[in-house]
Amino acid sequence: MAVRTWITGILLLAVAYFLTIWFPFWEYYSVSTSDDVSSEQVSVLQHKPSSEALSALFVDDAITISLDNYDVQVSVNSTRSMIDHGIVLPGMAHPIHVVPFNPVSLDVSNSSWQLAAHSLTVAKHLLDLYEREKDPLFLTMAKDYILAYATYERINPYKSGFLYNDHAVSARAVVVAKLWYLYRTSPVFDLDQAQEIFAYADRIGSRLLKRSYYTYKTNHGTMQNVALMVLAATFSELGNAKSWGKVGLDRLEEQLTYLVSKDGFFLEHSFGYHLMFIDILAMGVNAGKVEPLIHSSNADLMLQKAKAWLPRLARSDGRMAVVGDTGFKKQSHLPPYGDHNRAPLSIYPETGLAFLNPTLSLRCQQHASELTVYWSNFAKHGHKHWDDMSVDLYLCGEQWWRAAGYIPYWHKLRKSAERWQSANAPHIVTESAPASNRIQSIEHADLPELRYFRIERDSGKGIISRDVITFSNDTFVIDQFVQESGAEISDEQFRVSWTMSADKVLDDKLSAPAKNRFVFSGAVEDQKLHSQFSGSESTKIELLNKSSNSVLGWVEHEGKVEGAYTLDIQSSITNGTAWIMNASFLEHNTGCTPLATFSKRAISAGTVNSDNYSFTLSVQGCGRDYEVTRNRGVIELNTNTPQRVAITSVPDDFKSEVTRINSVTQDIFDEYGPRFRPLLSYRIKISIFGCVILVVVLLSILLLRYIQLPNRVRSAYMYSTLLAWSGLVVWVSFFYFN
Repeated sequence: MAVRTWITGILLLAVAYFLTIWFPFWEYYSVSTSDDVSSEQVSVLQHKPSSEALSALFVDDAITISLDNYDVQVSVNSTRSMIDHGIVLPGMAHPIHVVPFNPVSLDVSNSSWQLAAHSLTVAKHLLDLYEREKDPLFLTMAKDYILAYATYERINPYKSGFLYNDHAVSARAVVVAKLWYLYRTSPVFDLDQAQEIFAYADRIGSRLLKRSYYTYKTNHGTMQNVALMVLAATFSELGNAKSWGKVGLDRLEEQLTYLVSKDGFFLEHSFGYHLMFIDILAMGVNAGKVEPLIHSSNADLMLQKAKAWLPRLARSDGRMAVVGDTGFKKQSHLPPYGDHNRAPLSIYPETGLAFLNPTLSLRCQQHASELTVYWSNFAKHGHKHWDDMSVDLYLCGEQWWRAAGYIPYWHKLRKSAERWQSANAPHIVTESAPASNRIQSIEHADLPELRYFRIERDSGKGIISRDVITFSNDTFVIDQFVQESGAEISDEQFRVSWTMSADKVLDDKLSAPAKNRFVFSGAVEDQKLHSQFSGSESTKIELLNKSSNSVLGWVEHEGKVEGAYTLDIQSSITNGTAWIMNASFLEHNTGCTPLATFSKRAISAGTVNSDNYSFTLSVQGCGRDYEVTRNRGVIELNTNTPQRVAITSVPDDFKSEVTRINSVTQDIFDEYGPRFRPLLSYRIKISIFGCVILVVVLLSILLLRYIQLPNRVRSAYMYSTLLAWSGLVVWVSFFYFN
């Protein structure tokens, strides 16, 4: 091989190497924009769509972020204080000025604020105030802020952080659309600045169109799709508007096949995200009303189905069960609580939810009581906690047993808050994340004074079951059991971590830790929950509050992470089995504590199910005298008037629906592939490595001119360097960044 050919080959491969590193990076960040809009088009955009149509577009908005989270209200006084004095952000001792646009304010405090800042939340606040007060000063300030941010974005094309975060960019699209809606007919309208607004909208739309930028697997992708539809509806005369609308609509329709159940529940494992999804989807539906070309009848139908869940999720205190990343706070979205004619027991097996509504005691007639069981688990969907088969107890108008809830992503407890300790899911201590579609059976029974629900999961190590029994006088018994199934699990630990709501106080006088009895006082005077715990041999109970190294003893409460009581219970698995029971009783102004006893638990060979499982449960004391017997497929309540009913098994059809959703999700993942990651520091490092290798090879070429080597050795060296560079190109292309 001639030396010149060798050098040419080395240089070409080096170019390919560096292009492999940097071209995807450049393509990810680069955006194209259209030419200026003609005066005729501007005139059309000033009146089309109508102001009435556009105003409805911004009513449902879960994409932008409110300054209410930072104690800044939509009022003149509150806003003027922000303008004059700045605002104090989390973790900062002194206020920082945010108006006029201050780049320094974007990347301070925590990640929640940084997301809000890059979502143009300050400008959105000013626009809302202008809409309310009609003072052009606030509109001008919002417009100046947005255009200043647009300049900042343009001169920082490769900046990391939240500048190009998918949620932030989607929110900016909505804010810019609202700016145009308010600015186009305002007394401060200026044609040159209108062109700047168009250019910025075009740049945002071009970014959202990128396949490499699309977050197809979560609600952030839904935001991106709806943001494209909002831009298309608001700026219908711009050159790229039709592309924005078509891509946004097509992707949204695709997402509705795998992010939403057939009954309209948003499958991101959290009640709170279902509420947010309703507003995101509603904005997309409204965009279709403004621009008929992007109307979707399927989105209309799914929106109605999603809204139909709201009365089911609502509780009498305006909150919802704390499932997954759900915040414990009152929800303005929820309808006023009423009877809603709730069934005693409602099961949604495909979605992974069950609601038990016990017959109310006389003490609780003014409030509902509800026990929620949840096991939603969809592969690759967002916000999944390790909480399969957890329960949430809302009793007599108060939250009692619950999960940790939404711990912010920036918080040190976030990782722990996604694991088993975040909820009261029964599990084997060495068990990793629960796999999707591992529910083996669901059974239930309903008697006038008793609700019974049983669910069973294959953990991969053993069959774990949970029996939930609710009685008519504020009595709840929750029993969990593990049975070995193939794998050897003896000498391992079976665990349940029960966490109480943060506003509940441990009553030291009535509690008896030595007897595994704990009494908690509620917010309602003289309302106390007595909880008795028991288990198989070698059961240990630890009372925690504000654990130093995990989420045990912590919950999210009204937007803050606060201490709460957790009872961490572990039972040794002996001879392949172990069990743990929680019996909770609501008492008013009494020191009386009932006693619950599980006995005669018997299991035939094989899986625990209706055909081979029996038990006897007795509850006595404080006006309670129950004996519940399960004998294979029948459950019987022995009181003054014995009640008996056959246990019903939920058909296995739900498993095929979960399988279908997981299959469609996997197809989408295969179609789009891994989402692009900029990884700037890694690209710089691997580029430096390539430069060093290239210099070494080129220096070796110079040396070979002065060193006499056999032609065979020289040729071998030439070919080996070419082969090595080819290997580097392949390695960087297919392995290093993946």
